[in-house]
Amino acid sequence: MLTPVTHAGILLTGLVFAVTGFAAEPVTPPAPLRYTWAQAGKLAYALEIEIDHGDEIETQKGTVFVSVTPGEEGQALVSIPPLRLGSQRTLKPGRNPLVPGFGPLVPRMPVLGPPEIGAFNGHELKMDARGRVISERGEAQLPFALGALLPLLFQPLPEAAEARWQRTQETAIRVTADGPFRNPFRAETETGRLNAEEVTACEVRALTDTRVNLVRTYVLKTVQTVGGEPAMELSGAGTIALDRVRGMPAEVTYALRFHERAENREQRYPIRFSCKLLNEADLKQQEEQAKAALGAAKAAAEARRAPPTPPERDALLTELQSGDKERARRAINTLQHKQPEKPDAAIAAAIAGWLGDADTFIRQQAAEALANWGTAAEAPALLKALEGSGFDARAAGRVLGKLKEKRAAPVLAAKLADMSWRFEAAAALTAIGTPAEGVVAKLLKDKDWGVRLEACRILQQVGSKDSLKALDAVAASDDNPLVKQTAAAAAQAIRAR
Repeated sequence: MLTPVTHAGILLTGLVFAVTGFAAEPVTPPAPLRYTWAQAGKLAYALEIEIDHGDEIETQKGTVFVSVTPGEEGQALVSIPPLRLGSQRTLKPGRNPLVPGFGPLVPRMPVLGPPEIGAFNGHELKMDARGRVISERGEAQLPFALGALLPLLFQPLPEAAEARWQRTQETAIRVTADGPFRNPFRAETETGRLNAEEVTACEVRALTDTRVNLVRTYVLKTVQTVGGEPAMELSGAGTIALDRVRGMPAEVTYALRFHERAENREQRYPIRFSCKLLNEADLKQQEEQAKAALGAAKAAAEARRAPPTPPERDALLTELQSGDKERARRAINTLQHKQPEKPDAAIAAAIAGWLGDADTFIRQQAAEALANWGTAAEAPALLKALEGSGFDARAAGRVLGKLKEKRAAPVLAAKLADMSWRFEAAAALTAIGTPAEGVVAKLLKDKDWGVRLEACRILQQVGSKDSLKALDAVAASDDNPLVKQTAAAAAQAIRAR
């Protein structure tokens, strides 16, 4: 699979763009083209990127809000917030999603990496009336070498009234690792940068009192080669429509081809890009569609959580008790999301019966379903499940915490020494509350400072005066400054209760 790449500070065009309705020859405007920042204010653009992966089409889309703050001497600050693009992959007709090596096709959540504390989290450019970048802060990169969004929208314009112009410059492609299964909660990891050369040519092909159409051709090639050819190459042609009344880009469309070469492998990815300025009617329609989609999603979620009707309940119990794993799995999956109106001993016992199955996944599903349906009667089965190390044990720990099961405290306390368990074990002990206090207080003398630190944090939430003496001792003499500080804060919190 191709590793997504981006590069900073380039302008984009597409691959083969059929231009219709334009003049056969470039048109020289009567006056130099300029952006009019004063009346721009806040703009909304509908952004869509379509990437052809061969067997599937990936579509990334979202609404981007561009804020324009006019400055002195025809300059302006142009900024956008962090990009939030949802992604959907769709198989081409006739393609089989079950072929070896072909992963599941699922929608991706809007992409947004975790913010750096105190950092500017969007992208801001200070530009002059020609669209030349004076200064820059942050970034908003697009995949597959498309570069930053703002320079893509605001094409630098020539100083004089020209029909065509060209620019050649050096740039860099930022290569990022995203893995075959993308994680929407993980920020991009940069693995390197490749120097590249780019050539951009632009022509005025249509000109009216209200609109200017620019046609751009573009080639980006890395200096690094494979077999004498660029390791990465982006090329093509596209159009930028400028609204002469507002002095802003009205629509930007490109068709491109990204070409990647490596030893024994060569891949081409056709890409289509469009970014259209939305008017008030477009925004209103988009808001109405979003509200309708949100309402439908809420209704579906409520229906999913709703208690089963008596006939549904009886049918689910029959499935759970059938002995057929697939039938039981479907029933457990349904019950996992249902919120019962009152405890149901028969359903809970039937779910717990699957905690001892050899199949790890159904054990995990059963434990997670007991978060809603479990009672004290299921505690022994959950305690046995907690002795394991898989996802079913973690789910059992969460349920035992919710049930405030004191007998789970020693097992959970022991798991604090395992870094992979520490967060979940601490959360379960905190949920158990005061019944776990004695077990947690003993951990203040653990040789692992990380365990001592976690014990202080738990006691800060659930501790009583019984833990004060031990916490004060840690705050006075522990050899780890962070543990000392946290112990003091825990003691202070207990005294304030």
